[in-house]
Amino acid sequence: MNKKKFIFSCFVFFIVINALSFSEDFLVSANRKTAIRCLKLAENFLSSNSWGNALSQADLGLAYDSSISDLLYIKAVAKLGLEESRAEVISLVMKALTEGEWVDYNRDSARILYADLLCDSGNFDQALNIINAKPFIYSSDAEYIRIKSYYRMGTEESIKKAREKINSARKIYSADTRFPKLFFKYEFYSALKNNVDINNLCENQNSLVKMISDSFVAKIPEYDNPDAELEMFAILFAKGEQKRRLLQAFTAHGMEHPLYAGAALSCGIISQQEAWDYFCKFANNSIDIRLFDTIIPFITDEITIESVKQYLNSFSGKITVDTDYDCEPNLFIDYSRGRSQLLKWDMNNDDVYEFFSEFDFGVPTKLDVTQGNIQLEYGTYPFVINATYKNISETPSAFFVLADESFAWTPLDVKTLDIVKKYIGYDFFVPFVNTSYTELNENLLLKYCSSYRVPTKERDNGMINFSVVDGFPQVAEYSVNGIVYAQAFFENGYPITRAVDNNDDGIFETTETFGFDADNLMNISKDEQEQLMTNLFGLPMSGSGLYVKMIQIDENADTVPDFSEEFIEYDGKISSWDYDGDGNWDVRYKRYPLRDKNDPLIEDSEFYKMPEKQLVVITRWNGVPVKVAVENMIFSVTEGTNSKFYWVGECGSADDELYILENIVSDLKQGISVVVQNNEKRISVVSVENCIFAEILPPVDEQIFDEKTVDEQTE
Repeated sequence: MNKKKFIFSCFVFFIVINALSFSEDFLVSANRKTAIRCLKLAENFLSSNSWGNALSQADLGLAYDSSISDLLYIKAVAKLGLEESRAEVISLVMKALTEGEWVDYNRDSARILYADLLCDSGNFDQALNIINAKPFIYSSDAEYIRIKSYYRMGTEESIKKAREKINSARKIYSADTRFPKLFFKYEFYSALKNNVDINNLCENQNSLVKMISDSFVAKIPEYDNPDAELEMFAILFAKGEQKRRLLQAFTAHGMEHPLYAGAALSCGIISQQEAWDYFCKFANNSIDIRLFDTIIPFITDEITIESVKQYLNSFSGKITVDTDYDCEPNLFIDYSRGRSQLLKWDMNNDDVYEFFSEFDFGVPTKLDVTQGNIQLEYGTYPFVINATYKNISETPSAFFVLADESFAWTPLDVKTLDIVKKYIGYDFFVPFVNTSYTELNENLLLKYCSSYRVPTKERDNGMINFSVVDGFPQVAEYSVNGIVYAQAFFENGYPITRAVDNNDDGIFETTETFGFDADNLMNISKDEQEQLMTNLFGLPMSGSGLYVKMIQIDENADTVPDFSEEFIEYDGKISSWDYDGDGNWDVRYKRYPLRDKNDPLIEDSEFYKMPEKQLVVITRWNGVPVKVAVENMIFSVTEGTNSKFYWVGECGSADDELYILENIVSDLKQGISVVVQNNEKRISVVSVENCIFAEILPPVDEQIFDEKTVDEQTE
């Protein structure tokens, strides 16, 4: 190449590279602009609470540019507006805070949302860390989250902090009704938890709580937007004539709340029957179980007591329970005809339920455990009769059948509601979560099951059914669409042998024998271990030490193996063929253990030369034949002119090799020798391990190999 051509080539190369770079930069810029347009549209939809459209535009924008944090934030807010799970929203907000860059929104908005979600889902300490991190946020939203977190922490110190902060907030954010509602709710439920007389809340307060409650009660008439819940909670903290006036004003304004029933009854505004009827209007839909405490103790006349019994006996509705007293219900129970029918438990209020339970006349019959994706079926509660591990596609991944009345698992306690029993004398049963339950796992189920089945990837639509005694599998059947293709036998939980039908003819022609190698002297790879465990147990576990020790194949079903292969430590193995079914090998291959990588790989191929039945041993080092032994006689081996062609003893000519390769090799079968004639030479030829071995025979009257007897076989 001359200088001009070289310079021109470099110039063209430079132009191409720059063009490609420009093209890439242009594409990135165009995608960015499109993503920003989607962001603006999403912002507009978000401002009008058009959650679905905001979500669509956010997703579209992220498809063009996933680095814009604003789009992730909008997506999170939109999903929250669509009442999707808090768990999913939390992950989106966290991603917005930790990845990408902000365009329009301030990341503090995302911090506030993130902290609020963490607080509502039980992560109070983390919520405070987020909201108190630098740069420090001081706003009504931030203070509300701080107070809520302190209240929910539930310690003496944290409640003190909550009260102090709410005392400050009531002065700074005097028009924000969230603060009085938060205060009244937590102080009220705290009183219920501590069995404080709710009709005298004003008399059972420390000085700070009393001052705050008096202040908020006095401001009720000043709030612009009437709030039935806020006003009702405030009324409970009023006293005497003030309480009565507020109750009368409450109804005059057309407001309703279940707490009104007990409060009005205690003030003598309505009768017991009227109070109960009023309460039932709300209970028919959904009612907090602790609100029974606000009315049941004050019902004393026999007629109303009978009304309570009749109502509860036929109750159809939803009861909610705040199990951790954080003012957020997390246990939801559907009733039909006075008995629980369905239960859902969301332990940390992240909208991911830990339990789903079905009931029959108030008794649990099925229980779905979200953690582990397990479904239990009960016989006579609390005894489990079967358990199903489900995968994502809802097809069973494992199914356990448990022995009758062997395994009791009681995550639910069905108990009478004490307040009803004490004052009404009626057994109203409510299922509660027993949080001290033992966590389920496969080992626990194995301990009590009589059998279990799991899918296997060994074959399409494959299933494994294990029979179990004392927690250990004894026998396993492997099937496809109900047709058994293998059967395994176990001792102490470990497989000993497995019989396999490889060609689906109904005959178990293959027998696998297993061993245990804790130190992995067999050099089994991780992939091989996982494949073996998948085949045997349906699970891709590694590091078990289990390995295939021997494989035997009986093709003709005469109970005598035609082929066997035994595996030895350090990659050694012995393969044997029995062609006449006499139980003795006719051909054998040995690969000796390779203990040191620097040692040569030594292999022996053994067979019998007929008709003398002389043992022939071909020895190879690193794949190269080094000797042939016939009984006690050692013959040299010489590589021919062609690859993988060897002469035993006397060497033939290149013409002999060519004749054999062109006329004989294509018809040779592994392990079967033939005698050929080339000119005046008689030559015995055999194929062993992809190599051709040739031996020049003596004259006919002295020949060793009988040309009519050709039965020498090898691997």
